[in-house]
Formats: sequence, C-alpha cells, structure tokens
Amino acid sequence: MFPFVELKRMDTMDPGLDLSFLCQADSIDQLSEVKDKLLQYAPGSRISIVDQPELMV
Repeated sequence: MFPFVELKRMDTMDPGLDLSFLCQADSIDQLSEVKDKLLQYAPGSRISIVDQPELMV
C-alpha cells in the first residue's frame, strides 16, 4: 500500500498491539485507510505511523 514501510516497534498489550511504523505515504487518506485496516485485524491496538521518508535507513 505504501511505497515504503518499516515496522520499528511492536509490543503486545491487553487487548491488541502497540505498533510503530516509519513510512512514505502518498496521501493522508492512504494513512487513514491503513490505520482502519490494522484496527480491524487487531482491535484495541495503538498505532503510530510516521510519514518521514528522510528518516529511512
């Protein structure tokens, strides 16, 4: 879905997961769509998506 995405951190919570991603997104709508899909698979999760392609290693 994103041109680039990297999972930086994943922690388990009760319920769900705590996920942090670094990505390159084409639009805010794309970020929102991904967030909604992730929450469908893991309800109760916390998601951080940082759209900063200059940080990519």
